[in-house]
Amino acid sequence: MNLIKKSYYNFIFVILLFFTMSISCLKAPAICVLAADISASVDYSEYTLKINGIKDGSFTINTYKDKSAEAVKKTYTYEVSTDSAEVDLSFLKGKEGYIKVSSGSKETSLIVVKALAGKIKVEMQNGEESVTKFFKVKDAATGAGLPLENVYYRSQYSLSGYKKLTSMTDTKLSQLKDTGAALSFVYMEKGAPASAEIKVTVKARPAGPSLGIDYVNSKIKLPALVNYYVVYTNSKGNKIKSELAENGDSSEKLELEEFLESVNISNPSLVISRGFTVYAYKPATEKKLRSLVTELNVPATGSLKKSGPSEIKEGSVTVFTDSISGATLTCTATDGGYEFTAKGASFKFSKDEKLEKWGNVADGKTVTVKKLSVDEFYVLEKGLNSSKAKSVTGHFGTAVSDSPVKVFRSQTKEK
Repeated sequence: MNLIKKSYYNFIFVILLFFTMSISCLKAPAICVLAADISASVDYSEYTLKINGIKDGSFTINTYKDKSAEAVKKTYTYEVSTDSAEVDLSFLKGKEGYIKVSSGSKETSLIVVKALAGKIKVEMQNGEESVTKFFKVKDAATGAGLPLENVYYRSQYSLSGYKKLTSMTDTKLSQLKDTGAALSFVYMEKGAPASAEIKVTVKARPAGPSLGIDYVNSKIKLPALVNYYVVYTNSKGNKIKSELAENGDSSEKLELEEFLESVNISNPSLVISRGFTVYAYKPATEKKLRSLVTELNVPATGSLKKSGPSEIKEGSVTVFTDSISGATLTCTATDGGYEFTAKGASFKFSKDEKLEKWGNVADGKTVTVKKLSVDEFYVLEKGLNSSKAKSVTGHFGTAVSDSPVKVFRSQTKEK
């Protein structure tokens, strides 16, 4: 009877021991093979073999030619000071491997290490701006597309680990394309080793298009084959973005109102009076990315404010001042007529009510006008184009003054 009880308890003990060891094995990270006190598991994310339960300060790894484990291929013996170790599996050279680990009198059963994933190739679609459409990852051997959720990337100059490609935002991709980037990619499915690393260069965007302003003729200069839009401030102080427009196969010079109407702005004169900003870029082609964006600030147009009296009978009077550029036109009554002096910009004046005939007053110059008694004149300021050589900042001209100025010959003063 006692013998039966003893056998029964021994049987229960063996069952519990086996159950406990089985649970411990299930918690291993990848492949777990257990034999008594020694266990080994493959961590594919690090491509290492993790070993626990080492006895007597050493362990041995045997590799085999095939799954039959009959012929030993190579033997590696390691001395350690702990009961655990981590061994790099590079000696398998990425091929499928067959391994047993032993320590003391214990040995694991056969561990099958999966081969690295096949080589991949990464293609980039220049016309796409989203991550999921820009990158196409394929099996290099078959050309079959691979799911991006299993693709990982990092900068070639980064010391940190890989990140999932799907974690890259479209904004991040756009920044990489602005400057260019050197990236490394691998493909790795769960529970399997990664592919060999492939290096890819994301080319930098080409330079943005060259835009210009013709201040003298109040026009915007656009090159051929560009997309553009305008940002302006409305009456409430809010920034408004216009519709996108496309220029054709030839360069253009568009008058300000015509230019703003091309992006569907319904109140161009108001926008012109406040100034606006143009953004333009060259669209992507099969061979080139979309270009960088060029920004062009278009200043507000000036307006002439009458800063002197409407009648000049004697002396020198600054008759008009531009509210934007600060340019001034001074008129001086003389015995023989009157003189105009321009400062800060060139002006035009007309004594013709139909405004068909105009005289010119160049910036920094004085022009003398002879008359018999009294003249009335209208004025407008001429635009000035920028000059890098003379460090001159350009500005637009103005509309014709609202009302004329009457000037008298000084020797025939009216009382």
